[in-house]
Amino acid sequence: MKRKKSVDPFDEDSAQKSAINLLKFRARSEFEMKSRLLEKGFDEGVIDRIIDKLKEFKMLDDELFAYFYAYDKLTLNKKGPYIIKMELSRKFHIEENIIYAAIDKVLKEINLKEIIRDIILSQLKLKKDKRKIKEYLYKRGFDMYLVEEVLNEVGGE
Repeated sequence: MKRKKSVDPFDEDSAQKSAINLLKFRARSEFEMKSRLLEKGFDEGVIDRIIDKLKEFKMLDDELFAYFYAYDKLTLNKKGPYIIKMELSRKFHIEENIIYAAIDKVLKEINLKEIIRDIILSQLKLKKDKRKIKEYLYKRGFDMYLVEEVLNEVGGE
């Protein structure tokens, strides 16, 4: 059983090392970083100073985080824009204008119809009917009109 080390809540160096260690694994939102450092037992004032430093050095940037998150979820996890917006808002507390800007940027770089087409083709291989495929894609956060359009192009039964 791992023992939790007690931390000095006012030790800025230790808080900064913890923050940088968290960033080694993946980008973080400001809210997520603050929550994680609070969990570790650091003082809120110390955390705010560390977050300001990280932002100053562009190591913590909600705009960049939202973009990377949206890009990865769309291309790797095949989640639709509606689900991504919800996750960024609820889970990471990203501002709405930042979310819309990030998703717009991603949608300009990728072909959403192609992603939907790939999902439809993989579902058709599994012998799923048209209704089930539509439900699956709606639940994943894709626009129903775009799903209908691509499904008609592909010719799902």
